[in-house]
Amino acid sequence: MEKPLVSVGIPCYNRPEGLRRTLECITGQTYKNLEIIVSDNCSPDQEVERVGRDFASKDSRIQYYRQKENIGTMPNFQFVLEKTTGEYFMWAADDDEWQPKYIETILNNIGNAGSCFTDYIYRNRFKNYEIRYNVPSISPEKSTYINSILFLKNLTPSMIYGLHRTETIRWVSKSEFFDFWDCFFCLRQIIEHGYNIVHSPLYIAGVDTEEYIKKPYYPKEGQVFVYKPFFKSSLKCIMSTKKFTITQKLSALYVLTSVTSGLFISHEKDEQLLKTSLMRLFLSCLKPMTLFLKN
Repeated sequence: MEKPLVSVGIPCYNRPEGLRRTLECITGQTYKNLEIIVSDNCSPDQEVERVGRDFASKDSRIQYYRQKENIGTMPNFQFVLEKTTGEYFMWAADDDEWQPKYIETILNNIGNAGSCFTDYIYRNRFKNYEIRYNVPSISPEKSTYINSILFLKNLTPSMIYGLHRTETIRWVSKSEFFDFWDCFFCLRQIIEHGYNIVHSPLYIAGVDTEEYIKKPYYPKEGQVFVYKPFFKSSLKCIMSTKKFTITQKLSALYVLTSVTSGLFISHEKDEQLLKTSLMRLFLSCLKPMTLFLKN
């Protein structure tokens, strides 16, 4: 029986050594039936193109594209998805790493779920240290509601770098993007198609700077991120599903509100002191809702 084609989309920009490392990791996977799509987002450093074309000349599984102009980060993510022909798809960033059995393992464990991911390691190459992160124990054996709450209480945006059934994520090609969109993507996938988690750290989230750099989708003076689009999109996903009871929807709304408020406090405390103080007061007023929802 022929093994299914797995497409790997690599949106890259101006990190030739990172692209080289990513391509070495992906081409070195134990699972061989791969389609590898590289989209160079018009990198000023010409070495990126040299790396991409060199790997493509030696491995027929690789398709290298160079954008004529910088199309933006998320459109580049869309581009590699639109080019895919595989039954399964995964994004691979040019600053991350993967153990050789990563694709083989998650493909063998995806089951009937729409997506599969593993525990992972955060690796700061600048400071030369790493931390293991255990992803919430989301699985098809649990209810969709429980899985959604587990994710909301432990937001893990890196789950977007798991393996997905391609047809379940085609909507991304027409999606509008916003801050915390990767968290929304994971929540939507959990609710609509399910996730499975493998508790083995086969994925490495890499950082090459001293600290993680925040990348707001809507840069604006006086604030770090914009929170309403994430809240509204997640709320719509929760309220429209038929997999939750009314009580579960209210409970999920409470958790979503608390989590979004917590994100605001965490990121804006240095920029908007008064608003974060009011947000803390708002959260304290919300706490009695937990007693109501438990009864």
